[in-house]
Amino acid sequence: MRREALSRAAAVRAAVVPGWLAEVVRPRRAPVPWPEMIRAALAICVPLSAALALGRGPLGVLPAMGGLLGTLADTGGPYLHRVKRRPAARPAWPSARSPTGTAGSRW
Repeated sequence: MRREALSRAAAVRAAVVPGWLAEVVRPRRAPVPWPEMIRAALAICVPLSAALALGRGPLGVLPAMGGLLGTLADTGGPYLHRVKRRPAARPAWPSARSPTGTAGSRW
């Protein structure tokens, strides 16, 4: 009975979904990015745990958030290209911090 239901479901699937589409959307195992995971754990947890160990927990929140942002926004690639991309974000900082900048205005 179970095999019969499976073959019937397979026949319906073959009639409804083309084979190439079934192959494209079939889930595959992705490799676990261990180096990125370790870097993220260190970048987020080390500043926060160091501040907590010193008894100044709120002082470690901002560096931990910076580590979180750095790990989420990193596009990867060679270190030389990463260093070249970093100054591209700097011109936006003064306008975001100034009272007349885009982030400082209400509208």
